[in-house]
Parts: sequence; C-alpha cells; structure tokens
Amino acid sequence: MKSISHRWTVLVATVTAGFLTGAVRAAESPVTPFLNAQTNAVIYVDASAIDVDAISAWQQKLMATAAANQPDQQRQSQRAEQALNKAKQWIGDFKQAGGKDLYAVAQLNGLFMGQPGEIVVPLGPGANADALAKVFVPAEGAADQPPPDPNDPNAPPQRFRRPVGATAVIGSSLVYSTSTMVQGLKTAQPQPRQDLTDALAAGDAPIRIVFSPTSLKNTPFLRAMAMRGGAGGPPGAGGPGAPGAPHNAGAFQDPQWDNVTWGAVLITLPPNESAQTVFQCKDNDSANALATLLRQKIQDMKNDPQAQQTYGADLDKVTDAMAPVIDGAKVTVNIDQKTVDVMASRMASMRMNNLPGGRRNRPGAMPPGAPENPDNNGGM
Repeated sequence: MKSISHRWTVLVATVTAGFLTGAVRAAESPVTPFLNAQTNAVIYVDASAIDVDAISAWQQKLMATAAANQPDQQRQSQRAEQALNKAKQWIGDFKQAGGKDLYAVAQLNGLFMGQPGEIVVPLGPGANADALAKVFVPAEGAADQPPPDPNDPNAPPQRFRRPVGATAVIGSSLVYSTSTMVQGLKTAQPQPRQDLTDALAAGDAPIRIVFSPTSLKNTPFLRAMAMRGGAGGPPGAGGPGAPGAPHNAGAFQDPQWDNVTWGAVLITLPPNESAQTVFQCKDNDSANALATLLRQKIQDMKNDPQAQQTYGADLDKVTDAMAPVIDGAKVTVNIDQKTVDVMASRMASMRMNNLPGGRRNRPGAMPPGAPENPDNNGGM
C-alpha cells in the first residue's frame, strides 16, 4: 500500500485533476443514499487492502518494545493475537462472499434508541448477498449460544463475538443494522450530505474516518465519553484526551470548529503505516484560525506532565511531526510512519506500565497483578 503523505509541491494541473476525480467519486459514492441530517460520521474500509499478517507483525514488534519485562506482557500479547485472528477470519469470510468496500454510518444520537446507524456493503461484481448476510448475522440459533467460558484461555473476548442484527438488500447494497433501522431504511428518503461525501473523496487511503464537527459538537454520546475521560475526537479536537482539555469539555467545543465544514482521518495500515487528518474550513481565515488552535493544543501537549511521562525524550519529535499545514481553506496534519510507531508504542507502554490514565489506575481498578474481570472485558 502506498503512503498517503501529502506533497505540497505537486503541479497545479495534478491538483486540479485530483479535485475533479474526487468530485466524481463523491457524487457516485455508494453510501450517499444512506446519509441524512442525523449522520455524524462515516467510516470507510477497503477490506482488500488489509494485510492482517502485516498488522500482526507490526503489533508484535510494538508490544515487545512496550512490554519489556512487564508481568502482563504474555497475557496482553495473547489477547491481542486472539483479536487479530478473529479479525482475520472475519475479513476472510467477508472477502470470500465477494465483499470489498464497507461503510459504517454513525448516528450517535440514536445509539440508545436502537438506531445507531448502519453498515453498507456495495454489491459489486462477484458479491453474493446471501453469503454476505451470513457474515454479519450468525446462523439461526447462534444468538442463543452461551457466552465463551471465562476460564478458557483460548476463548475469544466477548466483545469480539458477532452481534446479532438484521440485513436487507436495499438498492445495490447490502445493509446491516438493527431490525428497526433496516426496516426504516427501506423507505427512508436520503438527505444530501455533501460535506461527508466530499470528505470521503479527500484521499484514497484504505481506511477513512470522516465526520462533521458541528454535528458532533453537542452529541450526548460524546459528552458522556467526555465525562468518563474517553477519546473525544481526532488530533486537536479539543475533546477529552486532547492536550489540556478538561474531562467535561466534550469534543469540538472551541469556536474555531464552527467554521470547519468536514474532517477526514486517512489511515494507511502496516507495513507502510501512516495517518493524515484533513480539515476543510469555510474560508482561508477559518483555516488560519484552526491552525492556530491546533498549534496551541500541541504546545499544551508539550507542557502536559502526563504527555511528558508517556513520550519522554520522543515528545518533541512527536509534537513537531503533528504541526498543521495550511493550504488555502484546508488544514492538514500528517503523521508519518516513524511517528505512528512511536505514538503506538508509547501508548501501549503507558497501559502496561500503569501510568496516569492507564487501565489499572482508574477509580476502582484492581491492583497490579490481579486477574481481570471477564465480565467487563478486562476493564475496557
């Protein structure tokens, strides 16, 4: 897989051609009929570009570095390998059924009402709708099977069991969601979301996470995550986990985000891992204001004791690599392969070494060395 790192010295003609190609892709996006005013984000995955073996090798290398001499190393490695093996099996089944592209449409306000969004799989050449449906919905009776034995070391964590839902062929796509959503989508009228379709066309990475900052800003789900100190958004979003952000701030609360039309996180997987975040602003002034905000967040990160403890001598390298680049009304943050590896390794080390924010330091967490509670998926 080729890197998606942005090159600002490309010829004007090439840029123009790229925008035209993106516009065509946006207009023809298979997910467009399934978007509406309640859609907050879309995750696109190109299953054909996922090399699980390469991801496994990368993960093992990172964990070996992060977990050196740690008592949890073997257990953490085993759990991570189990998760990857489960993912490899699922992806293999998906490909064998003719699946390639997958769109996860998020509707966060409906999470607690049985309307969380849907997964859309375009039925391209060679796709078998019936076989794909079985990939998402287990065989009849599977939902009644008992959960894995928590005392069985080879049993997969419960969170990796396939959820039970409903599927239907709608138009030229297979749709998977709750029964309520699937029935509603059969007669729903799509509502134009040019922001999200434009964001999906922002790059050709095999994984793209696109979102509308303004629609996410006051989402109750993200506010609940903020109260827990969970992840609150992409780099610089101003949510919990972002440098200097209070845990009750929620995501995208800074006024600069009100002038951001869309955001896109473009991820290239191992063996050539990298990440790029692109923000489309309303105008050049808005882009400059957002870049200023991001630089302040980066400086806050440099001054944050937890970040200093987590990244150590690598903190300056990481923060320097996150510097925003302005191109007209766009702001881009590029994370190259080396920086991705450093960040992933340090974050894994933080969890295993019980630094502040780690799993064992949460209120009510078990002391180091205590067995994990299988009922809460290891405290996750």
